[in-house]
Parts: sequence; structure tokens; C-alpha cells
Amino acid sequence: YSRDRALVPIVPAPVPDWGSVPFVGIEGTVGGPPDEWRDGIEENRDAVVRSLTVCNQSSLRLLHLWHGTGYGSMLLVDLPPPSSALLDIDHFSERQKSCCIEVVTKFKSQWFEEVCAILREENLHLRSPTEGRFFRGILALLSVQTRQLVSQSVQAFTEFFQRFSNTKPLSPEAVTQ
Repeated sequence: YSRDRALVPIVPAPVPDWGSVPFVGIEGTVGGPPDEWRDGIEENRDAVVRSLTVCNQSSLRLLHLWHGTGYGSMLLVDLPPPSSALLDIDHFSERQKSCCIEVVTKFKSQWFEEVCAILREENLHLRSPTEGRFFRGILALLSVQTRQLVSQSVQAFTEFFQRFSNTKPLSPEAVTQ
């Protein structure tokens, strides 16, 4: 009665745990899939090749630019090593702000120009039917790279502050005494 009231006409069968039920259907097909599947598989492979523009020379050159020239290891923060002297909080804050501005400026000028130079040399996908997919692939790659810069910076900042964590902090009463 409650199923009808909740508009649930059937109770779905639970999905078996992975690997608990053997797959039955293509046993004895030595040499690959059954013949009736082959045409569909070939059509899908061709569709992937026609639409896949992620792996191209420009992407490879952009990856080399990121990993081979040091952009991939840059951070938006300039954190002192554990052995350094203590810093005034205002000086620390200014140091972080100036580092961030310096790195962002480098990306806006130098990195951006290098990326544009690589893309200007692209001759296979520009002004072709694959141009849109090419630029979407480049967009995804550059987005991942710049997000990695931010993520690594946040991770470094988090690890820096964890150096000063105290597993047994003083209670408010102990501080006021």
C-alpha cells in the first residue's frame, strides 16, 4: 500500500556485488568479439579518432612548457622554511601578497605569451572542422594546469600552518590565569 502511495510501481532488484556473478555471453569467442559486434566496434573507434583532438602536438608542447620549464612547480605563496627566524605577521602577509602578485604577473605576461606562441604554430586543427574540439581540449588542459597551481599553493599553505598546530591547546581558563 505504501508503494502505491509513494508512486513506486516496482521494487528494483538489488545489484549483485562486483565479481560475485560471472559474465555469460561471449565465451568461446577466441580472437575477439563476436562477428556481429565488429562493425559497431569499428564505427565507434572511427568516431573516437575523428573527434579526439586532445592528443596533438600543441597539447604535448603545452605539457612540456608546464612541466619542463618550471611553471608546474611554482606556488602563489612564499613560505619560510622551518629553520627560518620568526616573522612579524604583517611582514609575512606582505611577503605572501607580493609573491602572489609576482607569480600572477608572470603567468599573465610570460606564460600567456608562450602559450599563444605554441597555439599560433598549430596548423592541423585551426580553420578545420575539428577547431572547436581542439580549443575545448586546450581549454581543459590549461584549466587543469592553472587549477593545479592554486591547489598546490593551498596545500603548501595548509602544511605551513600545520607546523604550528598543537594537539593539546591550553584551555581558556589556563590562558587567562
